[in-house]
Amino acid sequence: MIGERFEGIRGVRGVSLLEILIGLSIFAIALLALAAAGGVAARQVAMGRSEMHRWAAEHRGDRLRQRVGRFRGGAGLSDELDGFRREAEAGSDHYSEEELRTSDRRGHRRRELNEMNTLMRFPSCRRSDSGFTLVEFLVYLVISVVAIGAIFQLVIGQGRLYSKQRELIDVRSSLREAAAFLAWELRQPSASGGDIYSISPDSFAVRSIQGSAIICAEHGTSLRFGLVAVSGELEDTADDSVLVFAAGAVGPADDQWRVVKPVRFWDAPGGGVASCFWGDPDIGKGRADKSDAGAGWNGYPVPDTVIEISGNMNNVYMGAPIRSFRKVQYGIYQEDGRWWLGRRVGAAAVYERLTGPLRAPQDSGLVFTWYDQAGNVTNDPADVALVEVILRGESLKGVRQVDAAAAAQQDTLSIRVALRG
Repeated sequence: MIGERFEGIRGVRGVSLLEILIGLSIFAIALLALAAAGGVAARQVAMGRSEMHRWAAEHRGDRLRQRVGRFRGGAGLSDELDGFRREAEAGSDHYSEEELRTSDRRGHRRRELNEMNTLMRFPSCRRSDSGFTLVEFLVYLVISVVAIGAIFQLVIGQGRLYSKQRELIDVRSSLREAAAFLAWELRQPSASGGDIYSISPDSFAVRSIQGSAIICAEHGTSLRFGLVAVSGELEDTADDSVLVFAAGAVGPADDQWRVVKPVRFWDAPGGGVASCFWGDPDIGKGRADKSDAGAGWNGYPVPDTVIEISGNMNNVYMGAPIRSFRKVQYGIYQEDGRWWLGRRVGAAAVYERLTGPLRAPQDSGLVFTWYDQAGNVTNDPADVALVEVILRGESLKGVRQVDAAAAAQQDTLSIRVALRG
């Protein structure tokens, strides 16, 4: 069937197992990346703090050492501390004004020494670089959730876009197939030759080609002919007809395709035509007499089939081509709640599905406009010279929209076809 659909493709609602696995993989990769980035950042911050404290301690220590070096004419740090200790043990509450001033300076310098000692011991009291604090973990978790949510939304959006593009491609493919098929069928018939049976805004019936063959022999008394190089279907139903080429006299003036009726078929050697005979070289008619029967068969000793014809076979020579035709109607019809392009071959009561789905007739899913030679719209099959075809298709499956129900994708294709004459 034209435009056969891939029914195995999943529906557009929900997600598949593969998409879930892909999403989980993306989630895990994002989480690991964020954790690694957070660890690197934490280590860099800790290293920065360590460097800052080390620089501050060294700077403050240099300042304190300079001050202590100037105290008591450059006395050492241990002498200064011993002096503080002896004064504390003496416990004297009576100091002169000079001693008080000296004591204040010593107390200030002692505080500076204690502060330097504390700063120089900072490596033992700083925070460990390994692991995360609870606050850092919560920050990383929030960032991960936000990033994963954004990634998931991106995946959903990409899935919807893919589904939409897939359905649009399917619609356009079906429309192109339908247009090509209808164009091929409309180019074959001749309106003036009676090949178009009926026309309407959404259907038409024509004499459609079914098969072909070549005449290779003729019965001595009846209109029975041996056929070779048979292709397609050759049948003798009430809706079948045959076009045979009549050459007539020398020159193309009286050459014509003649419509005749198939009456009966035989499998060779039935029907009284046992072998191919290509005709008398002088007359070329092909009606064999006993002396010429079976002579000069040119590679075809036995016919593929034998046909009996009702009609005018005058001026039909051996080697003449024939074409088998059958009445076929094309139109739009409904099946399973959708509308399709279909055809009815011969006396068939129901349509055969070709492609679709199309939009409903009230939405102009299939429209034919018939024109005559002057370019005017016509309803007479014998006057048709040009036809405009408009196809409006829709996707087989709907595509889910944001905050809306699933909707079918739609597209339109228009063509014009000139008939054979």
